[in-house]
Amino acid sequence: PSHILRPIVENAFKHGMQAGGHLDITITSRKENGHLEITVRNSLNNMPDTSRKGEGLTLTELRLQKHYDSKAVFERKAKPDHYEAKLKLPAKGNK
Repeated sequence: PSHILRPIVENAFKHGMQAGGHLDITITSRKENGHLEITVRNSLNNMPDTSRKGEGLTLTELRLQKHYDSKAVFERKAKPDHYEAKLKLPAKGNK
């Protein structure tokens, strides 16, 4: 879906800039096992509060559900030095 990466990249900037002025963002994509995998990774100095989701991530999940039913996966992981958001989308069409 169009603009599906926008809230993910906005979060990478927002939370990554809290890392003390230096920000590294990496966006990668690859095809694997009939899926398109897109990963957005940003630097961190402090672990974010992952107990709640903001509006952007909630809307991203809803859009994925609308376009792909349960065929899309949206994973997020916080590690001590970086945060990673990964989308796995069916490579051919939607529903």
